[in-house]
Amino acid sequence: LGFAKALFVEGDVGGFGQYTPLAEPVFQPDDTLTVYAQPLGYGFVESDAGYGIRLVADYELLNPSGQVLAAQTGFAELSYDSRDARREFHAILQFRFEGLRPGDYDLKILMRDSSSAKQGYISLPFQVRSETAAQ
Repeated sequence: LGFAKALFVEGDVGGFGQYTPLAEPVFQPDDTLTVYAQPLGYGFVESDAGYGIRLVADYELLNPSGQVLAAQTGFAELSYDSRDARREFHAILQFRFEGLRPGDYDLKILMRDSSSAKQGYISLPFQVRSETAAQ
């Protein structure tokens, strides 16, 4: 499983390819982090509509030394059903980590394809700055 795109975005995502990339991966301590991803190479399951995409996302939040600060298996279940085997699929994942101190972090996302044994990783480094440092 691979990704054509995987990045932090700002504002609302209107659909496939309809997003605004975040200029810098810098957040305030209580911001919501929005990740836009375009997975590639996923399989299909048979569904009532015809074809179904079934992906499951796990995540880990790490500090610079690699210590896991937060993690969740099965954080998001992503699905889409269509009459045709759709090749354009996007995922929107949102994270809110309360109490993060200013510093550097790495958000690691594992996406697993429920219709096959495929899985793929996304690693998105980001920084938290205090409100006073941002001014």
